[in-house]
Formats: sequence, C-alpha cells, structure tokens
Amino acid sequence: MLQNPSKTRLKSTRAEEIYFEHEELFFSITDLKGVILTGNKVFIRVSQYSKEELIGASHNIVRHGDMPRAAFKVLWTTIQSGEKIAAYVKNRARDGSYYWVVATLIPIKDGYLSIRFRPTSSLKGIVEKIYGEMLALEEKEGMERAIDYLLDQLQSLGFQDYQSFMVHMLTTELQSRDQFLCARPKKEEQSKLKGLLSIELLQKDYHKIFNTLCSLQTLQSHIHENNQQFLKLAQRINIVSLNALIASSRMGQEGQTLLVLANEIQARVSETQTLTADIKVWLDELQQEIRNITFAISLTKLQFEMISFFYQECESSSMEINFIDRTENQKNQVFLWSLLGASTQEAFEKIDGLLNRLKKCESLLVHLNQNMITLRVAYTAGKTEISRFADTRQVDPVFEELGKLTETAKEDSKKFGEMIEQSKNKLMDLHLLDKTVQTKVQGFKKEFKFS
Repeated sequence: MLQNPSKTRLKSTRAEEIYFEHEELFFSITDLKGVILTGNKVFIRVSQYSKEELIGASHNIVRHGDMPRAAFKVLWTTIQSGEKIAAYVKNRARDGSYYWVVATLIPIKDGYLSIRFRPTSSLKGIVEKIYGEMLALEEKEGMERAIDYLLDQLQSLGFQDYQSFMVHMLTTELQSRDQFLCARPKKEEQSKLKGLLSIELLQKDYHKIFNTLCSLQTLQSHIHENNQQFLKLAQRINIVSLNALIASSRMGQEGQTLLVLANEIQARVSETQTLTADIKVWLDELQQEIRNITFAISLTKLQFEMISFFYQECESSSMEINFIDRTENQKNQVFLWSLLGASTQEAFEKIDGLLNRLKKCESLLVHLNQNMITLRVAYTAGKTEISRFADTRQVDPVFEELGKLTETAKEDSKKFGEMIEQSKNKLMDLHLLDKTVQTKVQGFKKEFKFS
C-alpha cells in the first residue's frame, strides 16, 4: 500500500477488475521506504506477481495510474508522523487489471504494516469520483490544490476533516463486511482446523467491543445535538429572564418581592449558561476521543480478523510449503499476535481515560439539573406572587413564557442525563471486557507457541 507520491504515474493497460472474496484479507510489511519485506498468499495471488517479484520491490509495484498522487501524500504525511490511517486505494495487478481495497496502515518498528480488504459500501463510489476529479486537478494545478479539493469535498459531505471521514469510512466498511460474512455459511474445511473454535470465541469479544463503540458513537452524536439545542434554549431563557427582571422593576413597590425572585432567576440562568458552555467543551472533547477510540478498536478488530484468516491460510497450506516459507509464516504470526496485544492494551487504556472524562461531564450535569430545579422553584414562587397583583398584564405573559421554557429545559436536562448514563454504562461494559480479552490474547500466544 505504501507508495511514494513523487514517483512517475503508471498507466493501466487493461480495464478488468479483479474481485476477491469478502472474507479474504491480505497484509504486507514494508521498511520505512516502502520496500516490501513480507506478505501473505492473497496479496501474491491478487497482485498476480510471484513472491520473488514482490519481496524487495517497492510497494509502487502495485500502484495504479488512476490514483492521485495527492492521496498518497496524505497517507505518507500521516504515517510518517507516527499516526495510523485508512483509505480507499485502487491498485494495479501485474497484467494491468485493477482491484480496489480498503487499506489500513500502521506504523511499526522500522517500517509499516498494511492490512487490506474488499470495500462493499456505497462510500467507495463517492471517493472514486473524488479521486478522478483530484487527478485532473493535480495535473493542472498541482498536488496541494488536489488535497484542498479532497478536504473541501469531505466537508461538503459533513466531515470536519479527513480523520473524521476516515473513522466513519472504516467503521462503515467493517460493518458492511460483517453483514456479508454473516449471510454466508462457514466453509466445511474451516470448521475442522485445530484451534479455530477458540479463535472464533475471541472474535466474538472483538465484535462486541466494535459494535458497542459504534453504538456509543451514534449516542454521542445525539448527545451533541441535544446539547446544541439546550444551548439555544438557555440563550432564550436568558432573554426572557431579563424581560422578567425589567417587568418586575416597573411594578414599583408592589413588585419588590417579584424583583428579588426575578434577580434569583437571572442569576440561575446565567449560571446555567456557563454550565452548558462548559458541558459543550467537555462533549466536544469527548466526541473527539470517542472517534479516536472507535478508530483504534476498528483497527484492532481488523488486526484480529487478519490473524484469524492468516492462521487458516497457513494451516490449510502447511503441507504444501517448504521449511523456509513455514518459518516465515510462523514469524509473521508471532508478530501479528504481539502487535494485536499491544494495540488492544492501548485501546483499552484510552477507554479508561474516556470513562473518567464522562464522569466529569456527569458531575457538571448534576449541577445543571440542580439549577433547573431552582429555576422551577423561583418560577412557581413568582407566579404565586403575581396572583396577588391587581394588574398582571406587564409580568404575567413574561413569566408564562419563562415557565414553559424552564419546563422544556428541565425535560431536556433529564434526557441529557439519561443519554450520558447510557454512555457510561456502555463504557463500563467495555471496561469489564478488558482483562478477559487481553488474557485470551496472551493465552493464544502460548497455546499456538507463538511466544
């Protein structure tokens, strides 16, 4: 997958697309310059090169001329900074035919690991069109202009930046892949492989973690929308409370008690606005962290599925390969298991940090709810006081509107709290899976003698 963007563009000689199975995964490991060090059988078969042609060659060997250099510029800039990334990539096989992949890249010691699978969601078609437009732009106006165009297009689709699109794309593609695989019966030869049942049980744990985080991401979007509405509501309550203050002051001596209540309402509203703004800051940061964790877990899930597939691939062909290839396969399995253990631990550490941040947000929400109660009490007292007036035309409409707004705010605050509680419970469920999953991963390393 690693392809230097500065290299000369390759021209396709054939238009046929190569299709590979939904369950098939392939990986390659390169050095820091993108030179291929190793890979699995599917990579060799789909690329149509021999193993001897691939090992030692630059990953540019499978680069397709339809891919904009700007796309690879984004990839290289990201991974060279030590960050992981995912992207749609169109590759060129040896005979000039092509194949599309969802490519993930993970920086490792002295190189990079890329795991690829077949895209099945409608997002691929959208990106393919954008790539075509980027290609034309970079030939006329250069790479930077093409990168700007990519970001503009993603923003028009509702994504803040490439990272937010990348998380959405990877989770969407993995969910789509899961749907395809669930609809297919398991191959008979797979069920006979030693140790596969245990691997499938662990796979269910990773699947549960992935689905929980996807649902948490959806829930956080609802929370964010709810908070935006609450901010607007708090602003409206502030305006109405100021009107109540003005109306009370015009009542003269008769309205002194009401004026005290109106001042109390204004103070509580001001505090509510501050709390709501603080909660927004926490929620924005929370949403960013959930996005990062979802990406980390998605990659971890994919890593595990790569191990599972590679194990089946190795076991199915164990009698057909020579000692050198068998040793290389075992070495690759050792590496993949070790990387999975480290990735899983890193992801769960992030989940623990997220849980602490959510608890802080929850404490701010408690203060917000207390303010809502105080506002309702002050409003009720104000209505009682107004009932004693001979002429209520100046203050009654204002307090009526204030009553409706504070009741809405109270209900919204309650709903807000329920969603935060749901989020916390989902994170607690993930926290409980932490030790179980990590213990199983370590157990597999010993069981298959990979340690």
